[in-house]
Amino acid sequence: MLSVEGRYREYWEQFYGTQRVITLPDTELLAPVEAAIIGLTEGTLNLQNTEDYLKEEGNLKPGVSRQVMKAIAGIPIGAQAVLPNFNKLPVKGDRFRKKLDLWPVADAEIKVKPKEKKKSMWT
Repeated sequence: MLSVEGRYREYWEQFYGTQRVITLPDTELLAPVEAAIIGLTEGTLNLQNTEDYLKEEGNLKPGVSRQVMKAIAGIPIGAQAVLPNFNKLPVKGDRFRKKLDLWPVADAEIKVKPKEKKKSMWT
Protein backbone atom coordinates (compact mmCIF):
# COMPACT_ATOMS: atom_id res chain seq x y z
CA MET A 1 0.00 0.00 0.00
CA LEU A 2 1.46 3.34 -1.03
CA SER A 3 0.30 6.10 1.27
CA VAL A 4 0.91 9.64 0.03
CA GLU A 5 1.75 12.00 2.90
CA GLY A 6 1.05 9.17 5.37
CA ARG A 7 -2.70 9.60 5.24
CA TYR A 8 -4.61 6.66 6.68
CA ARG A 9 -1.34 4.78 7.33
CA GLU A 10 -2.56 3.34 10.64
CA TYR A 11 -5.77 2.14 9.01
CA TRP A 12 -3.96 0.21 6.26
CA GLU A 13 -1.36 -1.20 8.65
CA GLN A 14 -4.19 -3.06 10.41
CA PHE A 15 -4.81 -5.02 7.20
CA TYR A 16 -1.37 -5.23 5.55
CA GLY A 17 1.10 -4.83 8.41
CA THR A 18 3.81 -2.20 8.83
CA GLN A 19 6.13 -3.76 6.22
CA ARG A 20 3.59 -3.47 3.45
CA VAL A 21 2.57 0.18 3.91
CA ILE A 22 4.95 2.70 2.37
CA THR A 23 4.67 6.41 3.02
CA LEU A 24 5.58 8.86 0.25
CA PRO A 25 5.91 12.63 0.63
CA ASP A 26 4.11 13.38 -2.67
CA THR A 27 2.64 11.75 -5.77
CA GLU A 28 5.63 12.59 -7.97
CA LEU A 29 7.48 9.69 -6.37
CA LEU A 30 4.88 7.05 -7.23
CA ALA A 31 6.49 5.81 -10.47
CA PRO A 32 10.10 5.46 -9.24
CA VAL A 33 8.97 3.91 -5.95
CA GLU A 34 6.73 1.39 -7.73
CA ALA A 35 9.61 0.49 -10.04
CA ALA A 36 11.96 0.02 -7.08
CA ILE A 37 9.41 -2.16 -5.27
CA ILE A 38 8.98 -4.34 -8.34
CA GLY A 39 12.75 -4.61 -8.75
CA LEU A 40 13.19 -5.62 -5.11
CA THR A 41 10.44 -8.23 -5.11
CA GLU A 42 11.58 -9.72 -8.42
CA GLY A 43 15.17 -9.80 -7.24
CA THR A 44 16.56 -7.56 -10.01
CA LEU A 45 17.41 -4.90 -7.40
CA ASN A 46 18.81 -5.22 -3.89
CA LEU A 47 19.26 -2.75 -1.06
CA GLN A 48 22.82 -2.00 -2.18
CA ASN A 49 21.95 -0.85 -5.72
CA THR A 50 18.40 0.48 -5.28
CA GLU A 51 19.48 3.93 -4.11
CA ASP A 52 21.70 4.31 -7.20
CA TYR A 53 18.80 3.13 -9.35
CA LEU A 54 16.51 5.75 -7.82
CA LYS A 55 19.07 8.51 -8.41
CA GLU A 56 19.97 7.52 -11.98
CA GLU A 57 16.73 6.14 -13.41
CA GLY A 58 14.23 7.89 -11.16
CA ASN A 59 16.10 11.22 -11.23
CA LEU A 60 15.70 11.59 -7.47
CA LYS A 61 17.91 13.85 -5.40
CA PRO A 62 20.15 12.07 -2.85
CA GLY A 63 18.08 13.21 0.15
CA VAL A 64 14.84 12.06 -1.45
CA SER A 65 16.34 8.73 -2.56
CA ARG A 66 17.49 8.07 1.03
CA GLN A 67 13.99 8.87 2.26
CA VAL A 68 12.52 6.42 -0.24
CA MET A 69 15.08 3.77 0.72
CA LYS A 70 14.03 4.10 4.35
CA ALA A 71 10.39 3.70 3.35
CA ILE A 72 10.95 0.57 1.20
CA ALA A 73 13.54 -1.12 3.42
CA GLY A 74 10.94 -3.65 4.64
CA ILE A 75 10.14 -4.99 1.17
CA PRO A 76 10.77 -8.75 0.99
CA ILE A 77 13.66 -8.99 -1.47
CA GLY A 78 13.23 -11.65 -4.14
CA ALA A 79 9.84 -12.75 -2.80
CA GLN A 80 8.40 -13.30 -6.29
CA ALA A 81 11.40 -15.31 -7.46
CA VAL A 82 10.48 -18.19 -5.13
CA LEU A 83 6.93 -18.45 -6.45
CA PRO A 84 6.04 -21.14 -8.98
CA ASN A 85 5.96 -20.00 -12.62
CA PHE A 86 8.14 -16.96 -11.86
CA ASN A 87 10.39 -17.45 -14.91
CA LYS A 88 7.78 -19.19 -17.02
CA LEU A 89 7.30 -16.59 -19.72
CA PRO A 90 5.89 -17.12 -23.19
CA VAL A 91 8.50 -17.02 -25.94
CA LYS A 92 8.35 -16.09 -29.57
CA GLY A 93 6.36 -18.66 -31.52
CA ASP A 94 4.19 -19.87 -28.62
CA ARG A 95 0.56 -20.43 -29.52
CA PHE A 96 -2.50 -19.69 -27.41
CA ARG A 97 -6.03 -21.07 -27.62
CA LYS A 98 -7.65 -17.68 -27.04
CA LYS A 99 -6.34 -14.16 -27.30
CA LEU A 100 -6.48 -13.50 -23.55
CA ASP A 101 -4.97 -16.83 -22.36
CA LEU A 102 -2.04 -16.48 -19.97
CA TRP A 103 -0.23 -19.69 -20.87
CA PRO A 104 0.52 -21.17 -24.29
CA VAL A 105 -0.80 -24.57 -25.32
CA ALA A 106 1.52 -27.55 -25.55
CA ASP A 107 2.69 -28.66 -29.00
CA ALA A 108 0.71 -31.91 -28.61
CA GLU A 109 -2.52 -29.93 -28.26
CA ILE A 110 -2.09 -28.11 -31.55
CA LYS A 111 -4.03 -29.65 -34.39
CA VAL A 112 -2.39 -29.09 -37.71
CA LYS A 113 -4.81 -28.71 -40.58
CA PRO A 114 -3.73 -30.35 -43.82
CA LYS A 115 -2.81 -27.83 -46.46
CA GLU A 116 -5.37 -27.45 -49.17
CA LYS A 117 -4.21 -27.20 -52.72
CA LYS A 118 -5.15 -24.00 -54.37
CA LYS A 119 -7.37 -24.50 -57.32
CA SER A 120 -6.36 -22.65 -60.36
CA MET A 121 -9.06 -20.74 -62.08
CA TRP A 122 -7.88 -22.37 -65.35
CA THR A 123 -8.41 -25.98 -64.30
